Amino acid sequence: MSLQRLAISFAISAPLLMGTALPTLAQTTQTAEPPQGSQTSPAPQKPASVSELRKVLQDGGSQEAITSALQQLQARADQGDKDALFALGDYYSRGLREPVDSAKAIDFLTRSAAAGNAWGNVRLGEIHRDGIGVERDAAKALAFFKAAADAGNTGGKIAYARALIAGQGIAADPAQGLALLTEVADTGDRSALFTLGDLYTRGGPVPVDGPKALDFLTRAAEAGNSAALVRLGEIHRDGIGVPVDPAKAKAAFEAANASGAANARLRLAEAALWGLDGSRDVERGLGLLREDAAAGNVSARLLLSDVLLRGELVEQDVAAGLALLREAADGGNATAQLRLANAYRLGTFGPKNPRLALDMFGQAVAAGNTAAVLDLARGHMAGDFGKASSPSEAMRLARAAEAGGNAQATVLVAEWALAGKGQRQDPRAAVRQLETAAAAGNVDAARRLISLYRSGAGKTLAPNPARARMALDQYGTLLSPAALQQERLLTDAAAASTRAQFAALAEAFKAAPQQTRVSLLTTLRWSNANAFVYLVQDELQTRGLYKGPLNGLLTRDTIRAIGTLCDAGPSGERCRQGPLTGDAARLIAVRVAAGA
Repeated sequence: MSLQRLAISFAISAPLLMGTALPTLAQTTQTAEPPQGSQTSPAPQKPASVSELRKVLQDGGSQEAITSALQQLQARADQGDKDALFALGDYYSRGLREPVDSAKAIDFLTRSAAAGNAWGNVRLGEIHRDGIGVERDAAKALAFFKAAADAGNTGGKIAYARALIAGQGIAADPAQGLALLTEVADTGDRSALFTLGDLYTRGGPVPVDGPKALDFLTRAAEAGNSAALVRLGEIHRDGIGVPVDPAKAKAAFEAANASGAANARLRLAEAALWGLDGSRDVERGLGLLREDAAAGNVSARLLLSDVLLRGELVEQDVAAGLALLREAADGGNATAQLRLANAYRLGTFGPKNPRLALDMFGQAVAAGNTAAVLDLARGHMAGDFGKASSPSEAMRLARAAEAGGNAQATVLVAEWALAGKGQRQDPRAAVRQLETAAAAGNVDAARRLISLYRSGAGKTLAPNPARARMALDQYGTLLSPAALQQERLLTDAAAASTRAQFAALAEAFKAAPQQTRVSLLTTLRWSNANAFVYLVQDELQTRGLYKGPLNGLLTRDTIRAIGTLCDAGPSGERCRQGPLTGDAARLIAVRVAAGA
């Protein structure tokens, strides 16, 4: 279906249910028509509706406006207003402008559900499913979703169907889950249409199906789900079930932005900074991010911070990048708290500060960020917290996370067995742990197992490309389309040794999405340096910076051309360390992948 079909006039809608998204405000409250005022005297000012007050909380603004909105909602909640109760419970579970308060969130949401707002049960399910301020509990989450679904709530039905497909809190039954979603989608429900389209792009229990994804997402967009336009742009950008098509991707992002879609401006900013369509527009990209960050958009703050701190696409500005992180962290954003924690732990952008690192980790963990638990464990095992470091605490944290169903925790424990950290070194046991976990459906374990077979682990484990291919065939259905494509490219690249193999790799590399190219190059630096150099030579030759032979050898002419490429943008001095050092290889990968 053409993008012209999508560029119709979409109504600007409230946030739609997408996994953990909010219900639309129209679903939680009814707003009466404004009274017809007298021709001779002004009508009395109408109190703000719950939907209007929620919009204040979602969009940010001054602290005074947020405080006023909370006070008005509290007054209505005290009178038993089910929608005000939901709005407060949802706000305290999001960590938008203040840290997550799970006790308040659960109290308000429980009262909202008891008063008849089934969305309260949906959000309670999400809190327990995702571990937002509480321990993850898939069974409890499922019960909340089922209660909402039984009450006829479409969000509850969608969440329950997703749990069935993923096997969360119940035996997996993708067929039944898809049937339930289709039943809801057949009513024209835009969230169900979006969810079906999205599922057909993710892989796993529901195989990727490009035509079905395009059909459902297009219908969702036409029904008013502007997020579907964003997803259409992403699948064309990343080649998920369809060929990579930067022009279609950018057109979809522009249409999404015109329809008021959340995150559409972020995708456009990324497209401008990376040169998605072959031409970079750094000023536009930074402008979009700065506007949204100034307006209180936390996602924009995080993305802008990352761009400024990395200094790969724009000039590095550590002070501004850290300030944006602190603003988001002070507002309760767990991702920002985690990034600051790791910056303090590792001394990435200044001196190490174990005390601040532990404080930030504590906040992120309390907010339910599961990645923070594992990074905290890594810090303890590596001794990053000085005298406060504890290998036994590291193992306790990792084991507890593993018992709670954290897939990455299993990989971390296996890594420690491989390296002999906190336990006796036992490479065979580590591989067995990963094999067992992968066989049980652990995607992270499958990817780590494939990478171990492909690249080995120093003197501990020799590379075995044949085993890597077997593992990729065995576990490939677990991986997302992007991950599967990347693992296949990496497996072929790691074993490449002839010019013919390098040339075939270069053709596949050119057809890959931008971020896959970055990941491929940075990984190849360690697994096959000659393949890395060949791909860089090929790109340098295309840009007219290198006229030597394509041979994968780091000749003087190659090094000189790489220097020219690095100096064409910010942080070029990193390449002075040598093109195969970690920082230089990452910068080269970004330069090669980004548009000219």
